[in-house]
Amino acid sequence: MVVKVLGVKGKEELTVKLVIDAIKSLEKKGLKGTFFIHKPDEKVDVDYGTISENHITYTVKGKPNLFDITSVIKKDAIFVVSEDDVTFGYYPVIPVEGVENGEQLAEFIMERGFILPGLNCKACGEDSCKSMMEKIVNRERSIEECPVLSSTVEVICGGKKLALSPFVCEVISSTIKGLLSTLKGYEEGEIRIKIGAK
Repeated sequence: MVVKVLGVKGKEELTVKLVIDAIKSLEKKGLKGTFFIHKPDEKVDVDYGTISENHITYTVKGKPNLFDITSVIKKDAIFVVSEDDVTFGYYPVIPVEGVENGEQLAEFIMERGFILPGLNCKACGEDSCKSMMEKIVNRERSIEECPVLSSTVEVICGGKKLALSPFVCEVISSTIKGLLSTLKGYEEGEIRIKIGAK
């Protein structure tokens, strides 16, 4: 679950405190949450900093791919804290001015938090991930209707899950099944393949 918390300019500390309260509220429900601060600045390199077990202790600069970042972070809920209305992913945004406390923010991310991969594959029937995101936020569609996120094919490279379009999933699936079906001992069912780094 991902949500961007749009803070008031000059009051980042208060926004972070609210997010930490939300994370503590999630922990009481058995969920693990974390956050990072996004400072848009195209003139600097992306600095991922250090990830701690409890909270992310870094600032993300520039325009990174949030889907890539979230696939590496193994948490139930991720809050993007920013004072700028710049989006670098497909996920809901909540202005901090509309949030009374951490419990309310925790409820929001549990109920409405998500992130789309941003492939714009149109397999869901929408023209773009942005269009799909807006319809999910308006409760006209659901996250389960994204074929990329509900795929049965999963590829993880360097610990990062790759976003695969339905076409690519079909190519990978049929190619691997075709190759393996010629091997002695092959049986229909779930297939796991691991290729180590050289």
